[in-house]
Amino acid sequence: MHKRSVTPLLVLAAALLAAPLACTQAPADPLKGATSQPPPVDLLEGATWSYSTDDGKTFSAEGPTVDPGEKVVIVAAAKFDVADPAPIAGLTLTTGLSPQVATDLSLNGKPFAPPLKEMTYREIPGVDPALLVSGPNVLTMTFGIMNGHDEARPLPPMTTTLIALKGENVAFQTGPALGYFDAEHFTVTCRTNVPIAVTLRARPIDAKGAAEILVASDKALMHRVKVKRAQGVDAYEFRLEAAFGKAVTTTDWLMAPRWSDVTDGTMRFAAAADSRTIPHQWRAVSLAIAAAKPQLLVFAGDMVTAGRSDWEWDEQYFGPAKEMLATVPTYAVIGNHEEEAPVYPELFYTPTPDGRGKNWSQQVGDVLLIGIVGHTSFAPGTDNHKWLERTLAESKAKFIFLFNHYPGWSSRGTTALNEQGVPRDKITHQSRTILMPLLEKYNATAYVAGHHHYYERSEPAAGVTSIITGGAGAPMSSRSQPDLTNNPHSKGVVSRLHFCLFEVSGDTCTMKVITPDGEVFDTRTWQAREVK
Repeated sequence: MHKRSVTPLLVLAAALLAAPLACTQAPADPLKGATSQPPPVDLLEGATWSYSTDDGKTFSAEGPTVDPGEKVVIVAAAKFDVADPAPIAGLTLTTGLSPQVATDLSLNGKPFAPPLKEMTYREIPGVDPALLVSGPNVLTMTFGIMNGHDEARPLPPMTTTLIALKGENVAFQTGPALGYFDAEHFTVTCRTNVPIAVTLRARPIDAKGAAEILVASDKALMHRVKVKRAQGVDAYEFRLEAAFGKAVTTTDWLMAPRWSDVTDGTMRFAAAADSRTIPHQWRAVSLAIAAAKPQLLVFAGDMVTAGRSDWEWDEQYFGPAKEMLATVPTYAVIGNHEEEAPVYPELFYTPTPDGRGKNWSQQVGDVLLIGIVGHTSFAPGTDNHKWLERTLAESKAKFIFLFNHYPGWSSRGTTALNEQGVPRDKITHQSRTILMPLLEKYNATAYVAGHHHYYERSEPAAGVTSIITGGAGAPMSSRSQPDLTNNPHSKGVVSRLHFCLFEVSGDTCTMKVITPDGEVFDTRTWQAREVK
């Protein structure tokens, strides 16, 4: 049972707003293999509703009228008929209430809940069709409302829907998205709109005699697949397949990342952060990243506005960037707007033992990449500090980049010093007094962050470049000049949509900062570090 909250009377779920997309030529849609199918059926169309305000003891066909200032717990029951539930692959419930309203749900007397605790849903996917019976069925919803008006108000008509998805309606709702890769593996995540098993089919390219690889996930909404390459085979194309009965849904064939592309002395990787809130701006940036053809992208947090609002992951992050995410492996770093959402580690595959770790490191070619959770403690003596120092100390990579959502040096006022000369913000204090000195100790190349919605490059005397790349689509800052009081090391601030592209060749790494329309407005070149 969920702890009930109350919602002001007449507050219903907001309509989904489709954000406009940038008019940029897009790569192929990874889902173009899916064919158009008849729309699914709403089982509650024509349902008979009744209401109770005494915990289900008595019901009335009329919705209750709530007096001013009164709080009422309502049990709403919908009676509907189902001829045969067998062809139904899954059910999706939209309550018609605000997503923040805790609602106790049952179908034919059997309770059910949303897929993940601590997430809120506009649409609740994965309702088990086994709860249905042939003939009459009853959906029950229990929720609280409060009348904040000066006069009595009736409960508005219920707008609840219960969508029956058949095999032909099965779809890949989120992804496919490429995760980390190495010499032996590549990884893919996705989410389907019904609980179903998904098979990844990988076929080798230009490898005579090599067999296809099939990797199946369990029946679920979230799918995480790690593919082991055959010995001596580096190049694969793959697609995802989901079957229910005779109906099969597939993605198009996509190219898997090749390890040989990053081990020949050259490498190209991108960095970006803060895509949240304005989907069409993130789409424009993501298309530009895809066009640059990096071997991977490190994304430094704040993908969505509110990480525990499930719908935002598709509307604000995965949907607008679906072409890029299906073709460019993404290494994710968590920010504050992700809100430690339980869906986050399910949607990204990091270079950690189970793929869900949020502090991670991997040497890719001549570059050591490190991603950390910057709002957790890295104080000396903590496991985090020990892990980070060990990772830095053991590295022989020519270049080291640490990615943290939170910057060390910034012109934004939140990084200002107090009377004792210490950053007021605890996370900034940790970045400057613990993280940056560790990077300096081991001669790292750069510290890359987001959080502040502009681009800023800082060059402290100790030699580790500090970069803020918070321009992937979120509302841009109005700042146009550095604040040298807060950040005496700043080389300039630019408040424009952008991403960073790093190109490694031999002993040189060059960064270009690029707008969606291809303008380069900053560059920086580093030489291979001296290993201490």
